[in-house]
Parts: sequence; C-alpha cells; structure tokens
Amino acid sequence: MHVKKETKKTSHTTADMFFKKNMTDLSLARDFLTFNLPKQIQNTLSLESLALAPTEYLNIALRRRLADIVYTVKQKKDNHRSLIFIHIEQQSLPERLMPLRMIELMISILKLAAELNFNQNKHTLPIVVPMILSNYHKVYPYTTRFLDLFAPDGQQWMLQFLTQNLPMVDLATIPDNQIKKHIRASLMEWALKNVKQSNLKEALDNSIEMLKDLMAHQHINEAQARHYFETLVYFLADNVTNIPTPSEIDELIATAQSKLPTQTGEIMTTLREHFYQQGIDEGISQGISQGISQGISQGISQGVNQGRLLEIRRMADVLLNQGLSKELISKTTGLTAAELEQIKKQTNETPM
Repeated sequence: MHVKKETKKTSHTTADMFFKKNMTDLSLARDFLTFNLPKQIQNTLSLESLALAPTEYLNIALRRRLADIVYTVKQKKDNHRSLIFIHIEQQSLPERLMPLRMIELMISILKLAAELNFNQNKHTLPIVVPMILSNYHKVYPYTTRFLDLFAPDGQQWMLQFLTQNLPMVDLATIPDNQIKKHIRASLMEWALKNVKQSNLKEALDNSIEMLKDLMAHQHINEAQARHYFETLVYFLADNVTNIPTPSEIDELIATAQSKLPTQTGEIMTTLREHFYQQGIDEGISQGISQGISQGISQGISQGVNQGRLLEIRRMADVLLNQGLSKELISKTTGLTAAELEQIKKQTNETPM
C-alpha cells in the first residue's frame, strides 16, 4: 500500500511538470487555446499577444504550483491597454470543491493586479478567465460552476452578492435622530459617526443621555450601561481632536458622576490620567513646534517643562491618595501647599 501511494503521488507530480513544461511554450499554448477556449471568449482576444504573466501578478503559492499557469493577453478592441489573465489548472483527480479553489486563485491574481493598477492610477480590475484541464481517466464527475456549490436558495443570495451592490451601512447618510432609535447599537453608531466632529464634552453629554434613555426603557441594565460607557470613554479618549485642560476634565468627571453615578467612577479617573499623559506629549510637541520660530533648544525646554508639570501633578495626586504628608510631597515635587490642596480637592470630588 505504501509503495502504491508513493507511485500515485509521483505520477501526479510528473503530470504537473509535463503540463507546465509544455504550456510555457507559447506557440503550443496558442494552439491549445485556439482549439479549447470557448469561441465567444476567444473571438474577443488577440492570441498573438499571449505572454506568460509577470511574476509580480502571482503570489508565492501560485508561482510554486506546478499544476497552474497564468498568461496575459490583450483584447482585440483595446489592443494597447486592457489585459486579460488566462489561468489554467491541470487536474489529475476530481475535486468536488474545485470551483471554490479556482475562485480563490482568481482572487489572488486580482488582488495583486489591483495593487499594481493602483500604483499606476488605474481604477478597474482586469478580467481573469479560468480554465481547467482534466486528465482524469473518466468523465469529470463534479460541477465546475461556482454557484452549484450552494443550495438553490443560497445560489440566489450569492448571485445577488456577486452582481449587485453589497449591503452597506453608511452612517453619514443616517440622521442622528434616526440613529438614536437603533436601541443598543445606537451609541456605537453615533460615536463612530460623530467622534471627529464633536468635542469631548459634547460627545459625553450626548452619550450619557442616550445611555439614560436606554436604561429608562429597560433596553439595558446598569452593568451593561457601565460596559458601554467604559468602551465609549476609551474610544473618545483616543479619537477626540482637542485635548481638554485639567479643569475641563474635572468638570466632565463631575457631570458624568451626577448623571450616571453608578456607571462612572474609576472609568473617568482613568480618562483623567489618559489626558494627563496626552498633555505631557502635547506639551513636548508644542514646545518643539515653538522652537522652530523661537529656537529649537528653548522650544524643547518649554515643552518638556509643561509636560513635566502635568506629570508632577499626577504624581502628587497618587502620593496624596497613599496618605503621605503634604510637607513630604511638597519637598518631593516642589508643589506649594495651595497647589496640593487644589489637587486633593479635585481628587475628593472624583467618583471612585
């Protein structure tokens, strides 16, 4: 049994190599296509332009396959521009899912062609003509029609997907008041649509009102509201266009606490720390930008100092929460007693 399997495998490999060696002879390939390519396709092609496809149009797997060969050929009506790819696969054994595999190989050619076309400012895809050469010892027993792989009702669906516009949810075309009717999906849709156009306060205000409405109508419970709010806050923190000041952040935290007391807490504290870090980065960035006009050295120094001050305030906040004395914190950070008192007051007002 083992010997027969090896012999069978060798036979297939030999057939693949024989096929590839012959079909790279373009004169032979033209004759093969002349007698075997469907006439309605052949009549549109200039087979004299037949050439082996450049390797940049083939992925690594397709280049290594002995049983596959890909050509380019020009159309008669547009001899200088349009290329058609002819992909031929030699098949020694029947394969029920052969149409699916051919589609996969076609798509791999189209993806690489699309990348190359994009670089050349072309906006259409080439045509790929698939062919199968079977040397099975019997009549090929399976369908080669892709849609036949689906149940009858599935064929109608796939035909629609392949020939009509794909379903799309274009948020830019949906009014906000309509989005807010989409129950649990409304908050996500609204945030994705409006985050770049809204400041943080406006975004949080709208989101909190939407969450309150969802809870009021019992679409979500408090645990779900907290989960939605947390994911929203992190999303807004990474995407809002303007970094709020520390006082603006504290105002936002207080507002959120008053409107959603059980859903905020540490989430908003995390938001404050996030913007403290962004403030450090922004301070350095602004310092460097100012350095262009005022002197690079001075600009960097100013940026670093601004960022360092925000970091020192954050450090002091942590030390106060750990119970260290104000005197020790003042000596460590250089902040005055009044500044520490202000930080402590802001911390006490922040929901835990």
